[in-house]
Amino acid sequence: MTAPVLVDVENSTYTVYFYAPQKYEKSIPPPTPDERKPVKLPKYKYAAVRRFDGFITNKNIPKQVDALKKSLQGTPYEQAAALDRYTIAGYNSPFEL
Repeated sequence: MTAPVLVDVENSTYTVYFYAPQKYEKSIPPPTPDERKPVKLPKYKYAAVRRFDGFITNKNIPKQVDALKKSLQGTPYEQAAALDRYTIAGYNSPFEL
């Protein structure tokens, strides 16, 4: 997938967002009424970003979050890094089959 897959993590709750181009909407089965809910993505003014290779797994997410928090220590953003909420954007290589 060359469009990002977004994963919002708040405490231990994961919400995954997939992008589907409009031309494919008719071929994707719609969610049931119980699965549907409006989504409003937050409008952040600032973001702290850490790039890493490899798969996004439950094992390496905490390691990468800790590394990002450590890199923010001693900066004005250290307090914001103490929150237990973050978003991960994952991409697959466009050459991956």
